[in-house]
Order: sequence, then C-alpha cells, then structure tokens
Amino acid sequence: MQTAVTVDGKPMQLAAGATIRDQRNLIIVPVSIPREGAWANYILDRSGQIFRVWLLTPEELARPGGGG
Repeated sequence: MQTAVTVDGKPMQLAAGATIRDQRNLIIVPVSIPREGAWANYILDRSGQIFRVWLLTPEELARPGGGG
C-alpha cells in the first residue's frame, strides 16, 4: 500500500522506497511527519511520485529560495 501525503493542498503518493529526512538529517517514517505539516523540499521519480523528502529547518527556510 502506498502512502499518501498532501503537497500544496493536493494529494500525492510516496514512491515505494521513498526516504524522508527530518531537520536533523535523520531518516524518518511517514507517520513521523508532523500532523500540522512541515516545509519540505522533495524530488519526484519518473512516475510523478515523491521519491526523496527533506524537512526544512527555519534557517533553510530563511535562505533565498529555501522553500522551493
């Protein structure tokens, strides 16, 4: 079963084997993503599913282009 996430209000799927890294660069499982959401950068695979995710720190968000 694939895991659904919401990106900019739209449902998307995590690819099989997707990795999510938290603000300390540790790999986390999807249920560890904050329920209230988090700013993140991500990469899509060839089928349009989310393959890599990095949850951003406040410092990363403050940099030009940090949120996208």
